[in-house]
Amino acid sequence: MSLESVPSSLLIVGGGVIGCEFASIYSRLGTKVSIVEMAPQLLPGEDEDIANILREKLEKDGVEIFTGAVLKGLNNYKKQASFEYEGITHEVTPEFVLVSVGRKPRVQQLGLEKAGVQFSNKGIAVNEHMQTNVSHIYAVGDVIGGIQLAHVAFHEGTTAALHASGEDVKVNYHAVPRCIYTAPEIASVGLSEKGAREQYGDILIGEFHFTANGKALILGEQTGKVKVIVEPKYQEIVGISIIGPHATELIGQGTVMIHTEVTADIMRDYIAAHPTLSEAIHEALLQAVGQAVHA
Repeated sequence: MSLESVPSSLLIVGGGVIGCEFASIYSRLGTKVSIVEMAPQLLPGEDEDIANILREKLEKDGVEIFTGAVLKGLNNYKKQASFEYEGITHEVTPEFVLVSVGRKPRVQQLGLEKAGVQFSNKGIAVNEHMQTNVSHIYAVGDVIGGIQLAHVAFHEGTTAALHASGEDVKVNYHAVPRCIYTAPEIASVGLSEKGAREQYGDILIGEFHFTANGKALILGEQTGKVKVIVEPKYQEIVGISIIGPHATELIGQGTVMIHTEVTADIMRDYIAAHPTLSEAIHEALLQAVGQAVHA
């Protein structure tokens, strides 16, 4: 972030959220970008089909992507990097290397042991109220590990303050929106398709592509789709993923659905405004329950 000029080339180690966001930024600025990711897909943990749409867009923007690849070494002095991909060792000489392979809490130097607060390499130990083992000391955010997102930390902080004030509140991680600021944007909440199948077995899936959405056509941003996952027994909506224009704004509607554990039959009957991007969520939901109109 402190670079004063756009690099000519950039190797990104790690194709997660941060890696993909910076690949999207710098490729659009004209940098030759390469991503090396150990997992078989970009954005491990997100739906593979969503990740593949982003991959196609990044590759169209000139990004080289190596999934299932292993970094072998970095030489800062020579500005060399090597990685193994499909059994072959590749050596590259990028101007800069961005290592985006995750973060972990660094709490060892905070003097917590003097206060008697329990912690480990995973972070400070807290209960569902954000309380440490020392009842008047609370901890929130990245220092406790878990979901390292600003809006999660805000919620944890609010919970801690309310509990310290005497309210019996606890953090609910059931419906945490995950936003990825690439081009196009990605946002999801609840279970991925893989997670839903592991939990429920058979599931109902509905999809609606922005190529058939009037507002997306007006904006000239037709890349992407909405994906809605419904469990079959009670038809509860358990997962929503979006890739496309303003996905991070649209996910708010999905977050309310997951948080309230609403069922598809209730959401099926509301009237979606037209032309809007948000009506794509309604269209995907209708397809999931076999009542698609435009999908």
